[in-house]
Amino acid sequence: MRLAWKRPRLHLFIFKIPDRIKRAYARENNFRKTLEVFCMEEGKKNKAITRRAFIGGTVGVAGALGAMSVLGGCATAGAAAAGWPPHRADSPIFQPTRIGSLELKNKMIRAAMAEFRFTGELGSPTPALIQMWGDDAAGGVGMVMTGGISVLKDDIPETFFGGFSDPSQIPLYREAADTVHRNGAKLCAQIMMVGERPHLMVDTISREDIQRAVNGFAQTTVMLRDAGFDAINFHFAHGYLVARFWSHFINTRTDEYGGSAENRARFAFEVVEATRRAVGRDFPITAKINGNEHTIRPGSSQEETNFYVQGLADRGVDAVEVSGAGGAARLDILSKEDQNYFSRDARMIARSVNVPLMLTGGIRNVMLMEEALRHNNNIVAFGMARTILAEPELPNIWQGNTNYNPRCIACNFCLAELVAHRRVVCVLDQNRA
Repeated sequence: MRLAWKRPRLHLFIFKIPDRIKRAYARENNFRKTLEVFCMEEGKKNKAITRRAFIGGTVGVAGALGAMSVLGGCATAGAAAAGWPPHRADSPIFQPTRIGSLELKNKMIRAAMAEFRFTGELGSPTPALIQMWGDDAAGGVGMVMTGGISVLKDDIPETFFGGFSDPSQIPLYREAADTVHRNGAKLCAQIMMVGERPHLMVDTISREDIQRAVNGFAQTTVMLRDAGFDAINFHFAHGYLVARFWSHFINTRTDEYGGSAENRARFAFEVVEATRRAVGRDFPITAKINGNEHTIRPGSSQEETNFYVQGLADRGVDAVEVSGAGGAARLDILSKEDQNYFSRDARMIARSVNVPLMLTGGIRNVMLMEEALRHNNNIVAFGMARTILAEPELPNIWQGNTNYNPRCIACNFCLAELVAHRRVVCVLDQNRA
């Protein structure tokens, strides 16, 4: 008997804080104490972590937390000790880049993240969320990408996701676009089908509902363009509905949407074709995919992934954002080797497909971004989510000092807060809640 597959909750495959610590956190609501206890426990289990010197040469995870609070993450001396080159004001990271017809002032994007700041049955953005997008824009990124926005009203499972399916929502989304533009950045909406409702899962959704979703993507994109957004990003990754259609071990359909790679890609390809017809050739369209599915089962082959990416590009996607399933928000990014963890997947794609790429996943260092550019000419931008959540002004700081070491060490406490209290906030910046 085949069991219905459901996307794992984020904390099941990303978040590893022990249940005892989570219970203490929920009971005491004490961010720093709980984080320090967790980090100390991790240090006991893995002494290699406690031996790593980071944040200005401070040794040990608990010591690093104190250094982050006192120094704000400044690590010029630590960067020099680690062998980084001296600061250079002419870094290509700060030079303009293009995504289709859209020019960004630099190559840094505030990547999409769970935001829990949407409201109402339609999933409209709250004033707090609009302010958050505005603050991130003021911090110096070239573009802000929203968290996931569903294109169908009956697909929104909770306020974890936004929604944009009704023209009555245009004024609120226009306010968001105006706020971000005033603060010097472009605004991109990440749109998606979640696929957790019983009638909208990969093995239950009807052909009629597939076409309703395809049309929903196109209609939502038109409304976003009319509201002043500069681009859209199809969320075809992380185990949501379109990604499940592409997965050969989740999609067991026997109709034209299952089986071969061509059939499994059909849903995504129809979405791109319909959307491109609706908005014309000039409006920028990007897509987020799993460069590698990073699961315990074998995922798509590289040949299949290249076919998928080429098909998206042929149908009008201007840039592909490379991420991964099962490990999109990895823990303990404490060294150079831990960073840019999807860069290999991006290089594998670039070897066969000439398409502009946006790289996410553990982006923490200007010099490593420059290195990624040298090894992959297809990269046009870098996305950062947790790093910007912890420090919205980071791009502006880097403009003055490329050796600056961000405060975020990927403790994933922001995801603990998501699980415990249905909000996303950094332990080091609780005022952004």
